[in-house]
Amino acid sequence: MGRMIKYAVYRGNVGLYAKEYFDKIDPDLFNDRGVLGWHYIKEEDLPIVVNNAGGRCSFYPVEDNFVEIIEVDEDKEPLTREQCFPKNSPEFEFGWISPEGDTYNTGFEGHYRAAVMICEELGYSGFLQERELEEKGWIKISRDVPYTFENLHSKHIYTSDLRMTKKQADILIDLGYSSDETFKFLVDMNEDKW
Repeated sequence: MGRMIKYAVYRGNVGLYAKEYFDKIDPDLFNDRGVLGWHYIKEEDLPIVVNNAGGRCSFYPVEDNFVEIIEVDEDKEPLTREQCFPKNSPEFEFGWISPEGDTYNTGFEGHYRAAVMICEELGYSGFLQERELEEKGWIKISRDVPYTFENLHSKHIYTSDLRMTKKQADILIDLGYSSDETFKFLVDMNEDKW
């Protein structure tokens, strides 16, 4: 068992997310990070939270979305895929749809991180996890580009090699895509295989 890492857990738009939490100065840990600026952190600056890119800010436990502080072995993920990206969530808007018709809710920005966690969970070994899911027949529901205010609520169906299973088609119909041009095209391309 390695060093224990503290995390502040928050409720996001889709599931939970965690930021590293520091409530004391640990010079060894800060030196191990190799991040410029860690030596500027003073005791009076604590507690702080640090995101996965190294950005830090003061910790505010009174935020509406704060859940709890947890401690996890440094070799473990602080949260499960299900906690971060719920499977078959009734609130599904953006995310991944498996060939079996299961949805993985990622919200607008979580596709990559969800793909990493899904691939790990399913034992897929590729290093380009989004591509790995696409090659295995998963459909991605994402926002149209460019990301402007005009297309804030627009959604795009993406599938590799224009593949779609009957179960994915059924889910897309349930999600309101029956009149979507991409959906209609995919049905025409795939219905003879069902």
